[in-house]
Amino acid sequence: MKSKEIITYSVLVLCIIALVCLCALSCYSTVEAENTDVIIDINSSTRFDTYSESFAYTVSNNLYVVANNYISDPISFNGECIDIAINNTNILLLVKSSTSYTIRYYSYSIENNKPVIKDEMSKIGDLSNAQIKSISGLGGVFNLFYLKGSFYYSKVFNENTNIDDMELSQVFAQDVDITNLLVVNTTKIILSNKKVYITSNTNAIGAADLNADILVNNLNDVSSITYTNGKVYANSNTGIYSIDTNSKTATKVLDTVNAESSIRTATYNDQDFIFISNNNAIIQYVVLDSGIEYYNKFDNVPYEHPTSFDILTVAKLNESAKLFSSPKNLQVKEDLTEGSYILILCEKEDSDVNTTYLYVATLSGITGYIKKDVDLTHIENESNANELQIGQYAQGLHQSTKIYKSPYDSSQVIDTVDIFTRLVVINNVGEVDKTQVWPYYKVSYVKDDQIITGYVKSTSVSPYCQLTAPTILKSVIVTTKTIGDSVNLYTLPDENSPIITYVVDGTNLNLAEEYDKDSKFTKVVYNDGYAYILTESLQTTGLTSMQITIIIVAAIVFIGTVIMVVILVKRYKMGY
Repeated sequence: MKSKEIITYSVLVLCIIALVCLCALSCYSTVEAENTDVIIDINSSTRFDTYSESFAYTVSNNLYVVANNYISDPISFNGECIDIAINNTNILLLVKSSTSYTIRYYSYSIENNKPVIKDEMSKIGDLSNAQIKSISGLGGVFNLFYLKGSFYYSKVFNENTNIDDMELSQVFAQDVDITNLLVVNTTKIILSNKKVYITSNTNAIGAADLNADILVNNLNDVSSITYTNGKVYANSNTGIYSIDTNSKTATKVLDTVNAESSIRTATYNDQDFIFISNNNAIIQYVVLDSGIEYYNKFDNVPYEHPTSFDILTVAKLNESAKLFSSPKNLQVKEDLTEGSYILILCEKEDSDVNTTYLYVATLSGITGYIKKDVDLTHIENESNANELQIGQYAQGLHQSTKIYKSPYDSSQVIDTVDIFTRLVVINNVGEVDKTQVWPYYKVSYVKDDQIITGYVKSTSVSPYCQLTAPTILKSVIVTTKTIGDSVNLYTLPDENSPIITYVVDGTNLNLAEEYDKDSKFTKVVYNDGYAYILTESLQTTGLTSMQITIIIVAAIVFIGTVIMVVILVKRYKMGY
């Protein structure tokens, strides 16, 4: 082995050792990130289609897929996209270049929640002699609809279908002007001259056949049609209509914002959704028994969450509620149960549907939005549930007690205070019948001649006492005699009492009472209560046994590596 290789491997070993030591000596906390909207930038030439929770769209010769509130990286193509269809694994594009038409076939998958478009699988046929009308993916089956001469053809196909010989396809209609076609079992839904027709005619359809099968006389100026779960939807200049294919009646379900917009539908989790493209946005609606409600909006404007809160109120839910990502994106982040407590941060009005939401945080630190009309009870700031009284002084239990901007775990940490800082208790955020239901205190203190106000966990503070010696400890470190071992936390100062949990070497515990090294047990803070641990398993300062062992092992490996490098270099120079 050459000396350069020896040195390279040695440096790699040392880097690994350093990383292990840093992991042993450091501890990091993570907080929840705010919802990130899917940002899409579309225009009037955009084509899109939906399937279940996904939708595919084109813009500026790029193809994208959106799924699980994530967007794929783009795949580029040449030519103008005429139409698009998507099913659970594939995407089909009808692309026009000059006067020629081709079908481009792509596969896609969901990897770590994010959709990934694979490279183009194949080009299916040259359709230069046919005028492409549309494609659809109803039920996951792709159907091509095109005009050649005066005859309309429809053809079901996949990536293995040979469509070069167009005359072998089914003749569908002749001498009529058809814009779009949906085939549902044996029923055909036709958009012709901005009117919708339904027919079960298996023969070639002519103008007389269409006139005999007109769907609804007063539904005019229809720009697009779609189908899902037994219903046809049509977009016209007066709104979105639901069409019953049996009775051939149309019912208005939504006022449309753009008569020329394209409409699509999707069904997932037994729920129907309507998607409408509107120049620069794709808007999603949910179909409920009570009607059509706004659900989501995809555009190029990120939603801005509030950052400043004047009044914080704890409330108890009197009914279950859904916690949404934002008023713009009503994706459910969590189902809140009846009886649970939430922290109301502020109100936020949704301009899209003129609905007011409450921006809230849960006890676990998850933030989101609930509808304002949810039945809840506001909790007042009462006197005191524990030892601390409002207006009294308090202090942190350890040297780096966190002060939060707002009283929930994922809130910004604005400062840390030591055990000598005197905190003034402003309020206890929320309390019911002398029981603290929200484990935070609002506190103020003086630092560098400035008054700072924030929130501290109630389990991280105690009544203030004038400290006369800087050696008084407020926290301890767990240490084990054997690497990888753990220490019991007991419910009582008795080894025969129930074990609450196990803690590992290096865990930092807050003291619930004065530390006594001669006592068999020490009372510590655990979650929202207390627990007991053997005093022999604690130390007040320095490195734990595991950290010391890791450092010793790392030092031995380092010295051994250096010796090995020196020996090999000497041998190399001596010609061994």
